Amino acid sequence: MDDGGVAFVRVKRAAGESFARVESCEFIPFEADHGPVPVVTKWVSHNGLKGASSVAVMEPGSYQLLQVEPPDVEPEEMREAVRWRIKDLVDFSVEDAAIDLFELPEGGARGRTAYVVAAAGSAIRPRVEMLHESQLEIRAIDVTELALRNIARCMPENETGVALLWVGRENSQIGIYRQSNLYLARSITTGWSQLTAAEGASDGALALVPDESLLDGMVLEMQRSLDYYESHFGQNPINTLVVLPAVEPVPSLLGHLEQNMTIGVRLFDPESILEWSEMPDPEVLARCIIALGGALREEREER
Repeated sequence: MDDGGVAFVRVKRAAGESFARVESCEFIPFEADHGPVPVVTKWVSHNGLKGASSVAVMEPGSYQLLQVEPPDVEPEEMREAVRWRIKDLVDFSVEDAAIDLFELPEGGARGRTAYVVAAAGSAIRPRVEMLHESQLEIRAIDVTELALRNIARCMPENETGVALLWVGRENSQIGIYRQSNLYLARSITTGWSQLTAAEGASDGALALVPDESLLDGMVLEMQRSLDYYESHFGQNPINTLVVLPAVEPVPSLLGHLEQNMTIGVRLFDPESILEWSEMPDPEVLARCIIALGGALREEREER
């Protein structure tokens, strides 16, 4: 759910197929007075998907992602041990929170490291109730960083490592992924609403003029993330940054990154990693990119 609407993506992956097939990808607005439940229920019914397996993705800001050293306890005790370890690091009660944890591969100049996802019960419950009311089966509730990991694992750079840049309305995220693992996620307090400014017109259309100092700030944050990945995790350098589509394009963003980043930069090419029944227009794809990552969650995946 984002910007007053719900993103829906249906993916089918037949046994033995290397590519997943995107059956549909659409963004449907909802009225603030009624919320998303009627939209989801109608979409499920219209597509004959009652009882279908579903993955919901939490939007940034509705949960916290923390990097911790896992407690030295038995696996079945891990979540409860972590719950109390992070109680002073979150701004909600851990007693009522949903907690998940996934460890990173060992290596580099660190010991064991894990990411903890924590969400307040008040953030989780409405999503669970929405899926139940619409008669969808809940397979998982994911978060943005892991949804984008599912996209990264489809890319040819997954084996050696790849960085993804997602530009949201108010904030952006850089994620560094290798061999289907999330190694680093960093939020950048700049989004497309700050990067675009209507100043003047060109051929009757608004000209989008990015603030170069904001772009420089994004480059600095991304370069710091790449350096930290190499030094802290003992990994080889990342060679590619993939820029995901933004709802409001920033025409000069790609060029600025290409000129100032020390690695290769390219735009996300959805047709190179997925088969599509029909390609959505760029704005719809941008609004659905996180939902696409959720839909690509593999059946065998367990955290």
